[in-house]
Amino acid sequence: MIEAKLTYQEGDQFAPIPANEQSLPSIVAEHFVDIDLGDENPAYNILEGLNFDQHDNLYVCVPPQGDIYRVDMKTKKVSHFTHLPHNMLPSALKVHRDGRLFITSAGSNHGCSVAVLDPDDGHVIKELANLLEECLMI
Repeated sequence: MIEAKLTYQEGDQFAPIPANEQSLPSIVAEHFVDIDLGDENPAYNILEGLNFDQHDNLYVCVPPQGDIYRVDMKTKKVSHFTHLPHNMLPSALKVHRDGRLFITSAGSNHGCSVAVLDPDDGHVIKELANLLEECLMI
């Protein structure tokens, strides 16, 4: 049995990088943009489902609020893209090659669902609801 013990140097803020990983290429993240979600309830300021479209826009979901934001990667402009109907709680977002946005929802007034959004205005083109109920009936 091999025993290992973590050791830290005085003043270290993080765990040291193991010797066999010190030569691996790495990238340090830098601040890019702020998405103002308000200060009313910081616990609800969660971003999920990051995905890019063909025009270099970044889309993100805010699950507890049911909102989708779009970030123009060239200008760093953040815009509120849409608020989902039926109290949908988006859990993931994928952009189809034709531009439509597919949003999975962990919950809504109609249970778990998937919504397809128009890439131009964010309106729901189609919503598939009660998916769990339908799957259980199979």
